[in-house]
Amino acid sequence: MNKKILIIGIISLIIIGLLLGFVYLSRTGRINNDYRIGDLFPFGSEIENDNREVDPVTGLPINDSSSLSPTTNDNNYETLLYTINEPVLNYQILTFDNKELLLYTNNSGNIFYIDLYEADKKPIRLTNKTITGIEKISFGYNQNNITAIGHIPDKNQFFWLSTPLQEVGEEEADFDFKILNEPILDFTLSPDNKRIFILEKLNDKNVGFITDLNLNNKIKILELDFEQLLISWPEVNNILVQTKPSYYLDGFLFSVNPNTGNLDRILSNKKGLTSTMSPDGEKVIFTSNVSTITRTSVYSIEGKEIVNLGSDNILIDKCSWTEDNYLVCLSPNLSNWGIYPDDWYKGKTIFSNYRVVFYDFRDLKNIKSLPIFNYSLDNQIKNIKINNNGSLIILNFQNKLEIHQLRA
Repeated sequence: MNKKILIIGIISLIIIGLLLGFVYLSRTGRINNDYRIGDLFPFGSEIENDNREVDPVTGLPINDSSSLSPTTNDNNYETLLYTINEPVLNYQILTFDNKELLLYTNNSGNIFYIDLYEADKKPIRLTNKTITGIEKISFGYNQNNITAIGHIPDKNQFFWLSTPLQEVGEEEADFDFKILNEPILDFTLSPDNKRIFILEKLNDKNVGFITDLNLNNKIKILELDFEQLLISWPEVNNILVQTKPSYYLDGFLFSVNPNTGNLDRILSNKKGLTSTMSPDGEKVIFTSNVSTITRTSVYSIEGKEIVNLGSDNILIDKCSWTEDNYLVCLSPNLSNWGIYPDDWYKGKTIFSNYRVVFYDFRDLKNIKSLPIFNYSLDNQIKNIKINNNGSLIILNFQNKLEIHQLRA
């Protein structure tokens, strides 16, 4: 009898220990028990495929999804976790070795990071020097070093830096820094943040090169005559090259295979074209101008089918993907598009308020949307990002940055 009681007591202690351990780890942020976007999507309405309109330019079928009904927005899907109460100029979520870091720069030219998996999200200064006037910066990770390439437009300079990743309590580290003398036009990092695609101007042509994070092993993979190109690297086998969008010009979108250099045309003759590709490389979300209407659509690369999102307005350059192909975007209620996108880039486009909306494009016959936030004009968001697993949303306002956690 005593032996039985002893065994029961030991088992009880083990169970209590496991429960206490789980509670402790959850509270310290080391166990990710947040909700993700997929937990919020038992919603949406189907798109009918009958009587499909045909695109007059491509001849491809268009499915009109104007019947898409977003769910009721009662703002019960998120909670504010943390606020950075100063203007943030650039920010990026960097994922590696079971870590997710939010790296950002401020007006003073300092570079900080926040560990998104830790409960104490205190910013840690990455370097002991400042770099002022940064317009664009992208971060990568290699062998405990944070590496970055950036642009300072006032000086017309591109730069490269590398610094050890500092832990809490450590002093800021010195970093390797150099100005890049090549005729660089733009740059973008691979999805795993380990390679760089650099676009240069050589002999009146736009020439693309791939390098490692230390700018070694430079390989030429692209040469184009087009001017004013935009580049991105959303999927491991797809580097996107797009003509700069304008209401007055036909836009083109190309995909470059970084391994072979093969160039494929995805979209063409789309006035005012802006675009973003899903992380699996299967779909492109784009806006284009048809007569006087700005239309948001989804293009299936494999099925070569275009689905029209109807009345949903999306600012493509203010969208962010999760690793499992959910999309979060700013969707404004515009009182005056103006000449889009030209007036948008000039700051002339007027809107009364806007929503932050999640989209599920995985099934084009059943596209779903879910608005999470509503904001007035006084709370203008500069940019929006979501972390890889879709549990955190980072909103960058004019004078602050907020980290929100999703919840069902």
